[in-house]
Amino acid sequence: MDPGSTSTSDAIGALDEARQLRHEALLIVDREINAEAAIFFNAREVDGNVYLGASESIGETSIETNLQSMRDETVPPLLESVIRGPLPEDRDQFLTLHHRLELRGIDDLSAEVLPWAPRFGLSDWIGLLVYHGARFVGWIGAWRVRSQEPFSPTECDQLNGQIEAIRPLLVDAHQCEQQSRRDQAGFILFTHDGTTSHASAGLKDWLDDQRRADLLELITDNPRDTESGPYFFAGMRITITPLHGLNTHRAYLMRLMPARYPRIEPEAVLTPSQKEVARLATTGATVEEMARMLHRSPHTVKTHLKHIYRRLDINSRVQLVELIDT
Repeated sequence: MDPGSTSTSDAIGALDEARQLRHEALLIVDREINAEAAIFFNAREVDGNVYLGASESIGETSIETNLQSMRDETVPPLLESVIRGPLPEDRDQFLTLHHRLELRGIDDLSAEVLPWAPRFGLSDWIGLLVYHGARFVGWIGAWRVRSQEPFSPTECDQLNGQIEAIRPLLVDAHQCEQQSRRDQAGFILFTHDGTTSHASAGLKDWLDDQRRADLLELITDNPRDTESGPYFFAGMRITITPLHGLNTHRAYLMRLMPARYPRIEPEAVLTPSQKEVARLATTGATVEEMARMLHRSPHTVKTHLKHIYRRLDINSRVQLVELIDT
């Protein structure tokens, strides 16, 4: 059997498993609370900007339609700050629009954090921010339309009692999706009329007719002679380079890589002692040197480093430097 076929089959299987796990989590939310729809969305990051990623829902079909229409939109700054740096207590409970996230009053919050609210006529939403280490996995919750009352504290407590059942499902789904995306990096070569003259093996199944049409529209909207992008599209980070050949029409080379998931800012998950160790570790200091400067034992410093790596979901100093410097 062709190794590429095996890889593609494995990727499709991992995606199917991810969808099933998220659906199970949505069913728990739907079972526990009376709402118009149970909803999941994730977000991706390209060059410091966070974008609304894939979304799923069960319940009101018009909500699902509107969610799909909003994919790849930039996440509003206030919501982006919540994703990147929630308070510790806000990572372990469901929050509502009317309670913990009413940062500037309902009118300002609806305008900045939820530009989507008017599209749905929402009266309230309740949601849980889910992380794997410091990496954002997704937001799961429920939406209530204006004909219904806001979520009550009792309803919040009902969902909070299910967090230990919901969170593992979404973390496992995230890991399955990561597995399915590892071979999707590559190149696509478009001719001026939208014909695909080349696509990397990992992108052939990804590049369906609708995505091909959308990518051609992206080229048409940005007819430049120099490299443009990066853009976020269908979970991918895309740059476009126009190519010119002798006596030939223009062609476009697209470089695609899976966009990364946003992370909580290090300051939001590290203790003061861990921040000091992390800062020194990024300078290249050895464990012994850090121990002397901090007046701690090497064993204590090693323990701090182990906890830092786990909390930030990394496994090397190189990754620590990249994370702290960004």
